[in-house]
Order: sequence, then structure tokens, then C-alpha cells
Amino acid sequence: MVASSNGPLWLGLAVCTVVLSLWLGTGRPQTGQGSFNDFSSGTSSSLLLTGEEASSCRIDRRTAFEQSVGPVALSHSPVEHPDIPKLASANASAWEQWEFDGTSDDADSGIMINLTRDPSYHFFGQGNLRVEVFLMVNGRSVLQELDFVDESVVATCSGYIAGVWSAFGRQYRFDVLADMSKATVRWTTKRSKGVLTIVSTTPTHLAHGPSWPSHESSVRLSESLSSAQPIPGGRMSVEHHDVSGEATFSGGGGHTRLWATEGWFNFAGGFNQIRAVAGPYALSYWQHEPRGHASANRTIYSAQLYRDGMLVMSTDQGDAAAAVGVDHVLFAAHFSGHVTGSGAPGVAGRVIVFVSPQRNMAWRFNIAHKRRQFDMTLGYRKGLSGFAASVVGGEDGQNAEHGSAFVEHTDFPLEFKQWQIWAVYAVHTLGTWWKRLQGA
Repeated sequence: MVASSNGPLWLGLAVCTVVLSLWLGTGRPQTGQGSFNDFSSGTSSSLLLTGEEASSCRIDRRTAFEQSVGPVALSHSPVEHPDIPKLASANASAWEQWEFDGTSDDADSGIMINLTRDPSYHFFGQGNLRVEVFLMVNGRSVLQELDFVDESVVATCSGYIAGVWSAFGRQYRFDVLADMSKATVRWTTKRSKGVLTIVSTTPTHLAHGPSWPSHESSVRLSESLSSAQPIPGGRMSVEHHDVSGEATFSGGGGHTRLWATEGWFNFAGGFNQIRAVAGPYALSYWQHEPRGHASANRTIYSAQLYRDGMLVMSTDQGDAAAAVGVDHVLFAAHFSGHVTGSGAPGVAGRVIVFVSPQRNMAWRFNIAHKRRQFDMTLGYRKGLSGFAASVVGGEDGQNAEHGSAFVEHTDFPLEFKQWQIWAVYAVHTLGTWWKRLQGA
């Protein structure tokens, strides 16, 4: 634990880090050795919206430093398309994100891409538009990008929704078909280019209630946070090119939407997010601990289980519901393994059990961390960690199915001063540079 009196020291380190990042290229276009132009044959095609898209689609455009004063309107409609923008404008606290992830069948490779409109880190001086890319291939971290861009455009078109986050030399684009049967994310930077493709095998689902669209559903996980799963589970593939060559892998994956009225530290003590595919099963699990004005005594759950593309069970109830005999989910940590992270020291995996007392049925899935995709310490034995994991499970009494999962866990400290965020940013950025220098 670092005493608060060391804040100026850490702040000085962070300031130096940001200055170096602008020079060396973290979050800015890179040139010279290892640049994209060194291995790309010709100029890659633009990922920006075409003229036809710009003229025939409904356009929502934001710039990096755009910010209004006062509260903004957020959509909580359970029937509008989950991928259209949910914030009417940008202020100093509200945010939204489009997240895409995938894990190879052998759990040795994985990807997570997050495109956000988020003012939480505006004091870095790089704006409110952020892209995070974490790519691991065969147990090796290939790409860890925290990129602040200049512009974000989301186009709602007749057959699809497209989003482009761009700056000089870097473009990131997602395309989701209107029926959400398929999502594609492409990126082109000076260091790499790639594509993630996800083909859905499950119906779209919101935070609570029946499958989308339904007026009986709800996107609201809590007073502050809303969620939707345009693709709760599906088959995915990744192609990636950089100076070291080409990499490909395939497995299970999905696509999540989150939007909120305020920053994480104000309403959540941490969260667990898991997406798993095992044989005919796909599952999506969310849990967070409320903080602040939220109900501090009630853990928030949203869990769905599918078999052969059909919804088997959806619940927002945890172990407390076992006494009243309604569908619920049980969630526990296990410690029999060596792949752990800062978010939950010693935890090497999870057990998720979907329980339906009225049907006298249960489905149990044992999830074991195999590879650590990313890890950021937040101090005080707190942090954020992501894993590629193996999965074994299914219906109790039946043959076990095998597969893989993406696991993300965070545990936030009670207080997180601005200088501490600077310090985390500095340490993470310096670590990223070191890995690049070492060829990791």
C-alpha cells in the first residue's frame, strides 16, 4: 500500500509517462522500426464510413473533447436495438461501451476489444474516446493497446449498425447486423491490423427478463448501470497481422453493451463477467457489488444459460433465492491452480451452478484459469484481471461437456484518488513498453 504522501512522486512519474507516450507512440501513431508500413503490402483499405453510409444512415458523431454541462438523457428502452447509442450527449460522468471478446477452444488464445465513450479518464488530457485491445496468441501477449482517438461515429443503417473510432494512423470499426446474427470488428494501426468475427448461436438478451425484444425485459442492472447482450454466445474467429507474421485462432465469443450514469467507483465495488461455451451450452454471467446510493446489501446478478441456441434459464437471483424455491445461480471461487491475478489474489477459477428448483434440475460448470490475458493492480490487494479459461460441465447427472471461457474480475478499492489512477496508467504503460522492447 502506497501512502497518500507519495502522491506527488507518482504524479511526476505519470506525467513523464504521458510525455513519453506521446513521443514513443502509446496511443499515438508510430513510425520507424516495427511500423505497420514495414510489413503491409500497399495501403490498407479505410475502415471509415463510406459516403453512402454517411448519407443514408442515421449518424451519431462525437469528438474527443466534446462535453456538455449537467445530466444527459440515457435510453432504457427494452425494445430498441441494443447497439444504437444510448447517451443523448456527453457530460463529465455518463459513459457507454461496446465490448467484443473471444477465447480459443483450447483456451491458449483470446481477445477482448472495448470501444468506449467515457470521460472517466479525461484528466489524462487525451479526451473521452478510448479503445482497449487485449490480444493473446498461444499464451503470448501480442497486443495490449490503450488508445485515445479523436473521433467516434456510430451509424444506424437499414441492415446493420457500424461504429468507427479513429485518429491519424489508427482506425477501429465494428459492424453488427441488424438481427445481431453476426458482428465483425476490424482494426488498422501502425503496428498491427486484424479482424474479429463473431457468429451468434444464441438469441439477444437484456439484463433481465425474456429474450429481446420484449416489453417485459429490462436493461437496468441497477440505478446507475444498464446492460444488454446483443450476442450472449457464438462462434468466433480472429486473424491478426503484425511485424512478426500472421496469427489465427477460433473458438467461442460474444458481444456485450454497457452504459451508465456515473463512473464505476461510484456505484460498484467490483464485478465478475464470464462468457463460456462448452459443447451445446453457452452461458453469460454478470455479478457486481453495489456501492454508494445503490442497495449495498444486495449483489446484482444477470445470468443466462443456453443449450443448442435455446434459452434454458435466465435469472437475476443468487444464493439467497434458494430458500424460496425460484430459479437462481450459485457462484463460488476455487483455489486449485496457479493462474491468478490482482483482482482476486489466489483465485484460480470459478464454479457456476444454474439451479431450477421447480424443474428439479441443475447445470454445473467448473471454470479453471489457463492463461492470464491482462492484469492491472489498483493497490490495496485490489485490481482488474482477465483470463482465458477451460470449462467442464453441463446438466447434473449427464455427460460433461468441455469448452473455453473468457473471465474478467475486478475488485475496486473504496477510495481511488486521481493521482493513483495516474500511477496505474504509468505503471501499465511502462510495462507495455518493456514488453515491446523485449519482443514479448
